[in-house]
Amino acid sequence: MHEIAKKYLSEEKEVFTIEEAIQGAKDIIAEIISDNADFRKSIREVTFKTGDLSIEAKDKEKSSEYEMYYEYNEKINNIAIHRILAINRGEKEKLLKIKINAPVDDIIEYLNRRMLIDHSNDNFEKNKTRV
Repeated sequence: MHEIAKKYLSEEKEVFTIEEAIQGAKDIIAEIISDNADFRKSIREVTFKTGDLSIEAKDKEKSSEYEMYYEYNEKINNIAIHRILAINRGEKEKLLKIKINAPVDDIIEYLNRRMLIDHSNDNFEKNKTRV
């Protein structure tokens, strides 16, 4: 990758290092993905189906009505509406930190197949369609 990136070094474009060239390529790829509605839809669907929600307290020593969520993890597609509402309130009150854990390897495989190689045997699509 470093050898390929060397080809894109350019004073005119203010790309002075290999790291800047690689970061520029990553930014272009991220923009292509974010501009593609099909990619976004598929990523959302597989994340909903197989991803999970991690929640932790911003301050574990502070007592609150959200203590049950201070170290909490649940599959996104299983979480009850009343828990979502409580978690959202806890985040809004700056007591909880929420992280969505997407199936990154599946998403990367899907994007590689869609953007780089034949995708006839894509496991991502099989998982997505079972949502």
